Amino acid sequence: MIENLRTVETKHEGMIHDVQYDYYGQHMATCSSDGTVRVSRVLKSTTGEEQAATEIAAWQAHNGPVWQLAWAHPKFGQVLASCGFDKKVTIWGEGPQRDWREIISFETESSINTLSFAPWECGLKLLAGGLDGNVWFFSRRPNDEWEQPIKFQAHGSGVNSVSWGLLNHGLDYIAEDYLQKYAPLPRFATAGCDKTVKVWTHQEDKFVETSNLTDANSHADYVRDVAWSPKTGASEVLVSCSEDGTIIFWSNSKPGEDDFRKVDHKKCEGAAWRVSWAPDGKTVAVSVVGSSSENIVEIYRENEQGSWDKIQRVSDC
Repeated sequence: MIENLRTVETKHEGMIHDVQYDYYGQHMATCSSDGTVRVSRVLKSTTGEEQAATEIAAWQAHNGPVWQLAWAHPKFGQVLASCGFDKKVTIWGEGPQRDWREIISFETESSINTLSFAPWECGLKLLAGGLDGNVWFFSRRPNDEWEQPIKFQAHGSGVNSVSWGLLNHGLDYIAEDYLQKYAPLPRFATAGCDKTVKVWTHQEDKFVETSNLTDANSHADYVRDVAWSPKTGASEVLVSCSEDGTIIFWSNSKPGEDDFRKVDHKKCEGAAWRVSWAPDGKTVAVSVVGSSSENIVEIYRENEQGSWDKIQRVSDC
């Protein structure tokens, strides 16, 4: 059971578009239509229960709404990326006095809707998806200089979500210097306003579409989010959600294969906007806007037959 729901005062003066916790769950970052990013320190009890969040930093990050945030792995320090309506992708770093400063900012050609850092073993690399259907790839060299961004057309209209797959399909350990020099980037998935989900791989310095997950019975409206399961078993699993209120689970025959197929299809109480995996790779939370505009979270868990059951519903009403 989910109990003791808490309200956090963020001091934003506009709609909040994203909330992201860092790797250790010690910091919470929020962004808003007011153009600001705010970072709070999460205070916990001795038993690990979250008690409060105290703001430690706030700054004007974009000239317009900020759509999404992403934390880098702590190996790179306290690093946070933001994207917004002003067509910018900006990477921020925390200074010694908790003063957040711009590390680098990239100008793109459209509003940027979504972004995600690659697995840390690949180095500091970032994907961002734009309203024009393009995906941008940003990569920092070992000497701390940034390469020229790579852009490619991913969808016929806006890209709403990007999600990295697992690196080397769950191998226990590979030397970091080997990975950064020789290992390929993991595959990743994108979701778009063209009602499709696609899987991509990096081949010979370009990005190649390897799977287009759509059929006559899949999503019938904008696909708002897609997320790659954090665990690999006999296969890999993706989950996507749409404004038509559907969520779809996709799986392949074994890790590394591109024969993804639909394994389950669920109907939510309203438009589905975000999906999020639990660390066990067996539980998924779906953010839904109900018919009366109430905020709902539906939680699904995989059963022994490999299909997904709704096990809980949480509403703000």
